[in-house]
Amino acid sequence: MRTTLLAVISLVLNLNALAQPLGTPPQERNAALRYWAAWQRMDGATREKVAAVPWKEMGDASRRQDLPRAFLDAAAAVPPVLVDQLIAASALARCDFEIEYEQGPLAQVPHLGPARTAARVLRIAARAKLADGDADAAAARIAAIYGMARHLAADHIHVSCFLAAGMAADAGAEVSALAASGRLTPAARASLTAALDRFDAADPFGMKAAFAGARAMTVGWVKANYTGEGAGDRFVRAWPPLGVKIDNFAAAFKGRDGTEMAALADRLSQFYDAVEAAWDLPEDRSVAELGRLSGINGKLPYGALALFMGSAPVKDKQADLDGRAALRGAREALAAVK
Repeated sequence: MRTTLLAVISLVLNLNALAQPLGTPPQERNAALRYWAAWQRMDGATREKVAAVPWKEMGDASRRQDLPRAFLDAAAAVPPVLVDQLIAASALARCDFEIEYEQGPLAQVPHLGPARTAARVLRIAARAKLADGDADAAAARIAAIYGMARHLAADHIHVSCFLAAGMAADAGAEVSALAASGRLTPAARASLTAALDRFDAADPFGMKAAFAGARAMTVGWVKANYTGEGAGDRFVRAWPPLGVKIDNFAAAFKGRDGTEMAALADRLSQFYDAVEAAWDLPEDRSVAELGRLSGINGKLPYGALALFMGSAPVKDKQADLDGRAALRGAREALAAVK
C-alpha cells in the first residue's frame, strides 16, 4: 500500500512539473542566440552569392525579367528557413551579444560580419517577394532588417551603430522599391510604419549611448590594466601585437606610471563629456564642435590618450545623420503612395 501511495504521489508531482513551461518564455528570449542559430545556415557559397548582388545596377527593379542573374542566383541560394529564423529573431524585444567591454580593444565582436550578411539576405528575400507580387511578405522582410538594426544599436559600440545605420539605409532602399512598384498594400504600409516607429526617436542607432561603451573600453580599461610602475611602457607594448601602430604616440606614454596613466584616462573621460555635450546641439553647431573635438580643425585639447584612443565623433555624427535621413526617406516614400 505504501509503495502504491508513493507511486501516485510521484506521478502527480511529475505531471505538475510537466505542466510548468520549460526554459525561457518565447517573448523573453535573447535574440542573439536566435540569430546565431540562423547564421549557421549561411554557408560560404551562399555568402558569396549574396555579396555579388549589384544593388546599384538594380535600382528599384521589381519584376523578375528586370532583375540581374546575380540577384536571381542569390535569391535561389537563400534557404527559406533562414529567412524565417531571421524574421523571428528580429521580432524579439531583447538582444544581448554579451560584448566584454572590460576587455577594451581586445573585446571580440564576431557577430558583426554575419549580421551584415544576414541583412543583405533579408534584403534579397524582400525584393524576391516583391517580384513575386507578395508585397506583405516583402514588407515583413524589410521590417526584419529594421529590427536587426535596432538590436545592433543596443551593443553600445560605434562599429555596431554604424552597421545599424547602414542597415536602415538598405531597408529604406527596399521601401522605396516597394513604394515605386505600385504594389504597396495597407498591411505592408502598416507593417513598415510600425517597424519605423520602434526606433528611439532621440537616438535611433544608439550612437550617443555608445559613448558609454567607448568610456568602458578606453577609460575603464586603461585604469584597470595599467597601474603601478612601468604602466606607460606596458601600454605601448600592448599595441603592436594587435596590429596597431603607436609609434607617433609612444613618447607620450613611455616612462609614465599608473597614476600618470590614470590622469591621462581622466582627460579622455573629459573628452567624452565634451562630445556628449556637443552631440545634441543644433546640427550645424554640433558637426562643427564635433569636428573640432575630432582634431579635424586643430590640435585635440584632451591629451595624447584622447588623440590615440578617442573616437572621431564627427564621423559618428555623420553616420547618425545619414541613418536618420534614411528613416525619414522611408516614411516619405510610404506617405507618397496614395
